[in-house]
Amino acid sequence: DMLMLNASYIRLTNIQLVYNLPESLLQSIFIDKASLYVSVSNLFTISPLNEWNVDPETPPGRVSNYPQTSLTTLGLNIQF
Repeated sequence: DMLMLNASYIRLTNIQLVYNLPESLLQSIFIDKASLYVSVSNLFTISPLNEWNVDPETPPGRVSNYPQTSLTTLGLNIQF
């Protein structure tokens, strides 16, 4: 029991926010639809293992000191 660690965690893996531009604004420039979006993956992890930079989803016996890679994507979707 002395070497056991609490590996419970909460992780926000993916989140995407989309804003659709108003059609009244787009009609004057001959665009049918347009939207702006931002997408983020691996935003945060709350875990007691963060103290040692250990990913809670790493299989037992394979401790990796590399943190999860976070990716942010910004985009514009236009339909003519």
